[in-house]
Amino acid sequence: MDIRVERACPGDFDCVWRFYADVCAAQAADEYSPDWHLGVYPSRADLEGHIADGDLYVAVDRERTTSSAGTGITSDATAVGHANHVDGESPILGAMVLTGREDDDYLAVAWHHKVAPEDVCVLHLLATHPDARGRGVAKALLSGMVEIARSRGKRAIHLDVVMGNLAASRLYEGFGFLSAGTARVHYDDIGDTDLWMYELPL
Repeated sequence: MDIRVERACPGDFDCVWRFYADVCAAQAADEYSPDWHLGVYPSRADLEGHIADGDLYVAVDRERTTSSAGTGITSDATAVGHANHVDGESPILGAMVLTGREDDDYLAVAWHHKVAPEDVCVLHLLATHPDARGRGVAKALLSGMVEIARSRGKRAIHLDVVMGNLAASRLYEGFGFLSAGTARVHYDDIGDTDLWMYELPL
């Protein structure tokens, strides 16, 4: 599999929405999950906004899609939704949102590496399609995440994991993220939630 990470564009919204619908539906069968609720988190407005802001990235299989985009990270990718794909599989193998400033909810966290809010990227909504698990998609997204953040001149990446989601914590720790303790954050779909906080210095 030849995985390419590229910025989603407005024409990709339907494919992105179906991707997250599949991810959320699969949570019921997962031992660990982020406990997302499609329509609340992520909502249509959230995803549309992230695409419009250029913060939503997708992983696609170069061998199974025909896109005119170049290699690697790109800001002008042909819409994934218009790519050719076979066997009825989702053209999106994975997706993530990488925002360009510290979240307000994270400002009180005792981060080990003190950097200005504008020097931080925050990772949200990283997921692999249920049919693409075990193929290195998450690691490709994380590698792309680092490349994107560094290209923006950022000095750290922050994220949170719902406490108890061991699969996610193992993924991030295995990639090099460092624990920064815990925090309680309010989410519209699940209320006040205890989180494990992670940071990756760049």
